[in-house]
Amino acid sequence: VGDFLLLHLLGQNMNMMVFNEVLDELCRRLHVGSSSGASPASVPSAPSTLEMSPIYPEIEKYSKDTEI
Repeated sequence: VGDFLLLHLLGQNMNMMVFNEVLDELCRRLHVGSSSGASPASVPSAPSTLEMSPIYPEIEKYSKDTEI
């Protein structure tokens, strides 16, 4: 996830042509380009499911304060 965030931030803060060259070079070094002949199975991918825990507590656990 951090790698994609870094690429996203670079893309927002770089000239489009320079960013395109960076991505082309990255793809070439990772052997993902069309001329590399790498099989799709050898290319890493994101996990199909992510285990995420809730950020906020459940509402039912805490009762409202009704005391005045």
